[in-house]
Amino acid sequence: MPAEFLMQQMELREALEEATGKKNAQSLDRLRSDLRREEAVLEKQIAEAIDVSRDYAAAAGLVRKLMFLDRLDEEIDLAYEATD
Repeated sequence: MPAEFLMQQMELREALEEATGKKNAQSLDRLRSDLRREEAVLEKQIAEAIDVSRDYAAAAGLVRKLMFLDRLDEEIDLAYEATD
């Protein structure tokens, strides 16, 4: 994975840890909203890589990024449970 993406993941995980530690549902809401926007961007890029560019290797890399975000989304679900 590109270093920039990995740094972004670290920042997102730190934000998740902070929101979970504070049991702050509003912070989790913002984090999830940001995550959903990023997922939508990646989904469009995947579609373009497959349908327009026919660059399947690039699409595979984007899918891996999307998988990282999906795992983070699952962790946000668990964090919401901890705020109750």
